[in-house]
Amino acid sequence: MEKVPDSWQKAQEVIWQTRPKRVLVLGGVDTGKSSFCFFVAERLLARGVPTALLDADIGQKDVGPPTTIGLRVLEPEDLSRSRPLPAEELYFVGSTTPVGHLLPLVVGTKLLAEKSRAPITLINTTGLIRGPGVALKTFQIESLAPDLIVAFEREKELSPILDGFRHLPVLRLPVPLEVQRKDFQERRKRRETAYRRYFEGGTILEFPLKTLIIQRPRKLVPHLLCGVSDGKRHLGLALLEQVTAEGLLLFTPVPREEIKILICGSMLVRLPGVELKKLTAGRPPSPSRKRHTLPAPPPGPGRKGLPKPKPARPRRGWRRNRAGVTGRSAPQKGAQNPAPAAGPPPGSRARRPPDR
Repeated sequence: MEKVPDSWQKAQEVIWQTRPKRVLVLGGVDTGKSSFCFFVAERLLARGVPTALLDADIGQKDVGPPTTIGLRVLEPEDLSRSRPLPAEELYFVGSTTPVGHLLPLVVGTKLLAEKSRAPITLINTTGLIRGPGVALKTFQIESLAPDLIVAFEREKELSPILDGFRHLPVLRLPVPLEVQRKDFQERRKRRETAYRRYFEGGTILEFPLKTLIIQRPRKLVPHLLCGVSDGKRHLGLALLEQVTAEGLLLFTPVPREEIKILICGSMLVRLPGVELKKLTAGRPPSPSRKRHTLPAPPPGPGRKGLPKPKPARPRRGWRRNRAGVTGRSAPQKGAQNPAPAAGPPPGSRARRPPDR
C-alpha cells in the first residue's frame, strides 16, 4: 500500500498517546489487518516503543509457520524482511482454518498474550467473522480483555461481535480501497512457500512409541502434520513420515532432545510443503456407549425383598402355546364338539314356570 490512509494515521496516534498494552485487530478477509499492524509497529519502533506482534491468523502468516499462532517482539529490520518471520513463542492449532478449531485458537491466543513482555502487543486475528467466527471473536475478546479494539469494516459487519463490548474502547475504521484481494490459489501458494521455508534443514528422526506422549490423539497416518512440545511450550512442526511397529519417523527442524510430546493436527502435508487434505478436528476416544443395567437395590432395613410375582393363570378354555401367547384351545382331531346345553335361544328371556 503506497499511500497510508488518514484513518490509520489517526489510529496510530491514538495508540501512541494511550499506550494500550493489548491491541486486538479485527476484520474480515482482505481488510488490511496485517498491513495495519506493521504500519503501527513501524511508527512505534521509530519512537522507541518495543512492540510485539501476536499473529493469530493461522492461514496467512506473518509470524510463525501456518497452522500455528506466533509471537515475536519486532525489530526495525523485521519490517523489511520476507514473511512469515520466525516466532519466539508459538502455539500449534493444527489447521489453516478456524472452523472446528475454535477452542485451541482461543486458548493459544490467550497463552501467548500472557507471555508477551512488550509494552504494546498487536494481536492480529483470522478473517472469520460470520457464523462460528462470531463466537470465536467473542471468546477471544472475553479471554484477552484488550485495552483497545481496532475493527476494519465495510458495512458494519462486525456489529454482531462488537455490540456486546460497547464498554471497551473501539476504533472502527473503513477498509481502504487500496487493499488487494487474494484468491484461493494465491493463498495456498503462500502457505506452501511458508511450509517449504520452515522445513528447510529438517531431518528425519525415529521415536519409539513408548518414549512419546501423544496429545489430541487420532489415527496416525503418513503426511500427518503435527506439533511437537517439550512439555512446557510448543516448539514447532513435524511431519509424520512413517508409522512402524517400532515407532514413528518424524521430519522436523526441531532438535531431537527437546521433543517429548507429539500433538496431532488436522492436515496432511507432503514435503516440500504441498497441502494434501484437511481432516476433521481430532476427538479423544469416547467411552463405550453400551447400555448398562443398574443392579437391583438391596432390600431396605428391616424388611425382606419382595417376592417374585406369580405368572397369571390362563382362563378356562385358554391354553399357552410355545411362544408364550395364550389362545382358545382348538378341538382335538377326531373329537366331537359337545352338544350345547339346553336353554332359551340367545337374545330371548327365560319364562318363569307357572305356579302349581
